[in-house]
Amino acid sequence: MRNPATAGDNDSIPQRCHFTDTDVQIKLPELLERISYTLDYLPRCCDLLWELAKKDPRELNPYPEHPIRILTKLAKYDIYKSLDVNQIVLNTVARWLKKPNVHNHIYSPLDILEPLLDKNSHSTRSDGLTLKSYTFAVSRDKTESIRKEVIVLIQNCAVSEDLKVSRRALDSLRKALEEPHEMVGLKFLISSVRSGFLNSYKYWNFSVS
Repeated sequence: MRNPATAGDNDSIPQRCHFTDTDVQIKLPELLERISYTLDYLPRCCDLLWELAKKDPRELNPYPEHPIRILTKLAKYDIYKSLDVNQIVLNTVARWLKKPNVHNHIYSPLDILEPLLDKNSHSTRSDGLTLKSYTFAVSRDKTESIRKEVIVLIQNCAVSEDLKVSRRALDSLRKALEEPHEMVGLKFLISSVRSGFLNSYKYWNFSVS
């Protein structure tokens, strides 16, 4: 990734496809995501995804394989995901924030921290030819320590002398103060939200047959 191979000088060998370094880097994030499912490799995979994200100018919505999309996916809460994963991602981003010029890129490490402040989310699982999409509320009690660490990191950015960094951090704090968004299949009772974000979830099916 850091030392891409140069093209060979021998053009006499026929080639069906010609792959560039850009082609390889576009395919790497999905591979790193799969490797990251082994927790021992997760910090290193996050580091490599961040390196790729620094120089990937593509917009996020059209490209699910974008390294920032995968990093935020790793950071987000999920019904069947261990909180160890979220904590490791948090620790990794905290390490990045200690480095100089970490905010001088297209995307910000705060983009990856924000999902750790979510109060509700969704999860999709395949069941044969059916996709089941679950909506769920994140447990406040179980994620409280993670949230506190995230808030401290964002607050540190908010007092930065760099106005761009400060404004970006304040935007993250604003989002953290918002009430949970109402999602299809899940109605929030404000009293329940304030007492613990709820722990229930509902699901609906999408048949692809």
